[in-house]
Amino acid sequence: MEGIPRRRVEGTCYAAMRLLGSTARNLRDGFHSIAPFMWPEEMENDGGGLVTTEPAGRQPVSVVAATPAERGLARREREEEVIRRVEDEERPERRRVEMEAMFKGIRFENKMDRVKAELLVKDVLSGQRETRAAALMHFNEISRPAATGILRALLRSQEDPVLLMETMDALSRLDEDRELEKAIFMSFLRRRDPGLRQAAVRAVSKYGDEEAFSILSSCLKDDDAGVRRLALDCLSWFYRDRCGALVISALRDPDEHVRKLAILICGSLRLPGPISPLITLLSDPSGEIQDSASASLRKITGQDFDFKSGSSRKRRDAAIEDWRFWSRNNLARLRV
Repeated sequence: MEGIPRRRVEGTCYAAMRLLGSTARNLRDGFHSIAPFMWPEEMENDGGGLVTTEPAGRQPVSVVAATPAERGLARREREEEVIRRVEDEERPERRRVEMEAMFKGIRFENKMDRVKAELLVKDVLSGQRETRAAALMHFNEISRPAATGILRALLRSQEDPVLLMETMDALSRLDEDRELEKAIFMSFLRRRDPGLRQAAVRAVSKYGDEEAFSILSSCLKDDDAGVRRLALDCLSWFYRDRCGALVISALRDPDEHVRKLAILICGSLRLPGPISPLITLLSDPSGEIQDSASASLRKITGQDFDFKSGSSRKRRDAAIEDWRFWSRNNLARLRV
């Protein structure tokens, strides 16, 4: 650049910088109008502000540069806002397509029957739990084939565990005559979510047949204590004449709540078989289990040796010994 006056070189560089700044600003504005949430950090200068130019003769206005954390927060907020707008625009169409697929193959009694069904399904899919629960309670207001068909379609198409649990309960209430095959509910016994397995146990137990008894018995080996407890409760309710051996076995369950339920069932059904296991439970680490076992022993035998979990160790041991002595002399009579 020899031979070129220094003043001319400086003027040319200044003009080039102004041109580049104007181009960056125009690019920024155009980019924001298309995708405001995708403004790349590469188009920001090292100071955190955007490249801008000022009219000739004016001094640049000093602007406090945003920190990287502030720019990232602003960018995330813009992204979330755009995503919300897109979802709001797509949701009605997505629900319409979902509803059409759900109603495929379902026969309605008349047009009003379909209109009611559409309103109920809309409330079920609203995402508001109270609205959904109220809608599921009113499925008996449409024709039975349409209601069962829609509820089964919901079980096939939805993934929300809470919605699936409520739908299973609604379908079980609707199927009073147990005309639906149990396989609809049995498939949920293999799900990972214990709440889904519990809902399936409730639905299967209402069939009251031999297959349901076998299924509930196998559920006593479930990994989740809540499932085992519910299965035990259903067995005592629907199969009280046959569940004695299973209840006695549940007295050894590792979960305290399952053991307590088994103890209460023994006393409620006055089963003579668990006398010895109940006496053993008087030494359980849980005082609540001890008191429940004592209460059930009193119900079954009519005897009371004044056992209390809050008593001294000496008095508890003496009461336990009295129970053992009594059982050795009277257990055979109780089993007759």
